[in-house]
Amino acid sequence: LRAADERDRTALAKEQADDARARAEEERDHAREINALITGIFASADPEVVGHSVLVVDLLDGAGRRLTAATDLAPIARAGLHMTLGTTYRQLAMPAEALGHLATAAELYGEHDGPTALTTLGAAGDQVTVLADLGEMDAAMALLLEFRATATAVPDPPAWLTMRPLELEAYFADLQGDIVRYVEVCDELLEGWSSRAEADSDEVLTARNNLAAALLGNGKVDEAYAILVEGIYDATSVGGYAEAVHSDQLGALKANLAQTFEEMGRYDESLALYGELIPLAHRLWGPLHSKTMTLRGNRASLLHSLGQTAEALEEYREILTVPVSYTHLTLPTTPYV
Repeated sequence: LRAADERDRTALAKEQADDARARAEEERDHAREINALITGIFASADPEVVGHSVLVVDLLDGAGRRLTAATDLAPIARAGLHMTLGTTYRQLAMPAEALGHLATAAELYGEHDGPTALTTLGAAGDQVTVLADLGEMDAAMALLLEFRATATAVPDPPAWLTMRPLELEAYFADLQGDIVRYVEVCDELLEGWSSRAEADSDEVLTARNNLAAALLGNGKVDEAYAILVEGIYDATSVGGYAEAVHSDQLGALKANLAQTFEEMGRYDESLALYGELIPLAHRLWGPLHSKTMTLRGNRASLLHSLGQTAEALEEYREILTVPVSYTHLTLPTTPYV
């Protein structure tokens, strides 16, 4: 009997090792296929061939065409590439281009990994966001309800998945201008993340900043101020490395604090904070990023309102020399999320 048990354990161990080896080989093959396609994409941007002006959008469009032509690419590798392209288009504020890639990624992941797989749900969640960006709110809401139902069927779900439906609901409320509901959902998000992550985590700091921005947009300046001050304390209280670790979140918190100072009539403190933040934004996101442009626009607007017209006009002139395709600037002052 002991010998039979030993044979069973040996057979099971061999089966598990074979499965692991097969998965590793499959992943290696997929990585090789993806690398080959990506290498081809960047090779197509050779300045000796196309000149020195190569736009990211051109690379993405070319990648889409190559992906369509690569009919022998494994479905799971194809899914990963569609997901990457869709996410990148979405980050470039090109939702129409992103939608098809994200929908295809969700479909392929669903066929390969199953409907409750995190890969499938990640693509589906991004698809909800893009539909909302396109103004297709009925379709976005229908997909959100489907997403929520599927997510609840995932055993032992990660924190991001439990919070994702609520984040999408907040996104809807913000897009639709329902500021009261937006504040309510942002408050729920901060409470939810605070029970799932450390106070100085990216998730909690982002939730705190979003709630402060929502309150600021709703005219609740004192509440926004208290939340921002607490968030900045949390972001910087874990040691000297904290500012480097959380620089993006800390920059966003301070950006909203600068606007809060302005709303409170604390103009000198607001200008001083903008003076600190704009160089930080250049380092974090670059001079052409929409966040950097918004900070500069907010500072210029404040200078103008304080009668410092010459300095404000100079700031506006510099902003307006940036090609419009590089910015999503909203003036006058806007809460920073």
